[in-house]
Amino acid sequence: MKIIITFMHWLMLSCKRATQLMEKSMHFGLNPIEKVQLSMHKKACKYCKAYEKQNKIIESILQEGLENHVHAPSLSEDNKKNMLEEIESHTK
Repeated sequence: MKIIITFMHWLMLSCKRATQLMEKSMHFGLNPIEKVQLSMHKKACKYCKAYEKQNKIIESILQEGLENHVHAPSLSEDNKKNMLEEIESHTK
């Protein structure tokens, strides 16, 4: 009986550990044991399942913003100077 309890304790993660594994999964991947542990936890915990869904949405929005920022044209020095002069004229 003690072996079963020890196994169940090892198998079931805390929510804190589950969220750590979710982050690791998104950036580095998980080993097979971690995958099983996380999968079991998400089946039992609706909050961590919701957290993972929200986290994926946030990550995709950030990634999209980063891609748009990298490819966005930058302002010329003249445009920057004109903008600063316009701001200064309204603050006086």
